[in-house]
Amino acid sequence: MKIRKDVIVFDDGSASIKTSGLIGDKFVKIEPGGSGEQLKSGGWITETTSPVDIEDLIGKYAFGDVTKNRGEKE
Repeated sequence: MKIRKDVIVFDDGSASIKTSGLIGDKFVKIEPGGSGEQLKSGGWITETTSPVDIEDLIGKYAFGDVTKNRGEKE
């Protein structure tokens, strides 16, 4: 992914996948960090966060957790 040159991201910045609205488009959110050392051209953001699947959470809430219906102990 390319980040515009006018956007400042430090080497301790992080990236995560977010959802716009309740069931909207997904986008990459960049937290710039603040270490004082700017991420160099061609550098990597190594701190990432796994996305939360909103649709999956809504399905589990609406229909219950399907693993509980298979006879598995809680």
